[in-house]
Amino acid sequence: GGSGGYLVWGALFADPTTYSPWLGNSQMDLSIGCVLFIVGALCFFLFCCKSHGINQVCGIIAAACECLLEEPSLLLEPFIALMIKACTLYVMAFGFAQLATTGT
Repeated sequence: GGSGGYLVWGALFADPTTYSPWLGNSQMDLSIGCVLFIVGALCFFLFCCKSHGINQVCGIIAAACECLLEEPSLLLEPFIALMIKACTLYVMAFGFAQLATTGT
């Protein structure tokens, strides 16, 4: 948006003795500047239209964080699950080692 506005301003209103076109000539600066300005304006309007959804998601994330902090056991659950899986893997590996050494 800002760079497009600068290119349009430079192509239309700048003093030719102080402004040198970025892309070689003023016509090219004007066309590229208009495209960049339109893309920037579309992004701005898109973000403005979606701001309600973004605010809603931020509220949901804040509520989830409050819920996690009120229940400390929820913070321990991943560690407990990892320990259970590690113990199960150890028992199964031990059983596999016993099975592999029987030989046939």
